[in-house]
Amino acid sequence: MATGTLWSGEIRVGDTLHTASGKRPRVRGVQNHDRPAEVAYAGARTALDLVGVEASELEPGDVLLSTALPPTRALDVRVRLLEGAAYPLKHATRLRLYHGTRATNARVRFLDRDGLAAGESALARLSLQDPLVVLPGDRFVLRSSSPQVTVGGGVVLDPSPAGRRPEPAWLEALEAGDWGRVVPLALARDPWRSRGMTAEELSLVVPVAPEEIPASVANNPDIAGLGRLYALASETEAARERLLEALENRSREQPESPELSVAEARTATGFEPRLADALLARMSGAEEPEVSVTDSGVSLPDTGEVPPELEREAEALLGELRKAGNEPPAMQATPALRLLLKRGQAVRLGEELFGAAEATEGVLEEIKAACREAGEISLAGLRDRLGTTRKFAQAWLEYADEAGVTRRLGDVRVLTRRYR
Repeated sequence: MATGTLWSGEIRVGDTLHTASGKRPRVRGVQNHDRPAEVAYAGARTALDLVGVEASELEPGDVLLSTALPPTRALDVRVRLLEGAAYPLKHATRLRLYHGTRATNARVRFLDRDGLAAGESALARLSLQDPLVVLPGDRFVLRSSSPQVTVGGGVVLDPSPAGRRPEPAWLEALEAGDWGRVVPLALARDPWRSRGMTAEELSLVVPVAPEEIPASVANNPDIAGLGRLYALASETEAARERLLEALENRSREQPESPELSVAEARTATGFEPRLADALLARMSGAEEPEVSVTDSGVSLPDTGEVPPELEREAEALLGELRKAGNEPPAMQATPALRLLLKRGQAVRLGEELFGAAEATEGVLEEIKAACREAGEISLAGLRDRLGTTRKFAQAWLEYADEAGVTRRLGDVRVLTRRYR
């Protein structure tokens, strides 16, 4: 059994927790004050029967979390020296830090001064000798090494600071509890901001409970809410415009296939998949949808039908390919031809060689019949059977190989097992 005090939240039977070392134990049983229970509440002395971690893998003072949180070796804090401190606290002094039931050595580096007098407070960065799991808003105590007395303490503002020096504007916003400023700053500082942040992830950066995040950012023009994700409104708008531009380009350049695949649409936004999908959901789910998302891909709402002029061009080209039969002319892959390929009315035989689907079916039947009669077919044999040239016979045989109808053995082809 793992025992301790629940700092915040709830733990229920069946929950999966996280350790600082990366383990993910599951809660098999809960006890509150030595009595079995279904749920443990904040502030209660709690014992947990865990599956997935050995008792020897947990040390006194270890923390169990509802969300994976990496340990830190640096903290940006507000530190205060006691009124009765015998000596000023100098910059870069080494002290003993106590956090919860853990302790480690820490060096104090002030943001804007060389020292701290009794009763004063200041912003500082603490460099820790040992990693700790810390949340914003946590309290800590500082003690001197010699003599071993408490000299001060403070509150954690940023448990995972970025950069070599603290950022005053960021820390001041955190300290003031100005969540309208803090949340946009947190999103902007996140190195993975192209994936957005959930309320749970934001609560690991700012001292606000996950359930309070929506109200804290409501009506904030700098923040975009996309489902359960939050992102900077400016970056969301830029991603939206990139996607619409990509769709307009595709519609103009490939009118026969105006949709982007979902993967292409995600890439166009510049967001990671989870945030890109949330943006697609918002754009397609609006009262007047900006995009259409289907199994075939993502497109503009007004690009569902093929332009009449392209339809006429495709019909004329299909007639030409059908008339050419086994000897189709060389041509470039125009929008009309790509439309026929998409519909399965034409097939690609080579780089600039395309045949009508009916001609393809006929040639493949000839190849199958020849192989069933003689056990194999050669290039010369197909050439004579079709009454065509070596060039076209070669193209048809290579297509039969790619289609899985035949396989090559030396200078001849034989049917694959499926068509024997």
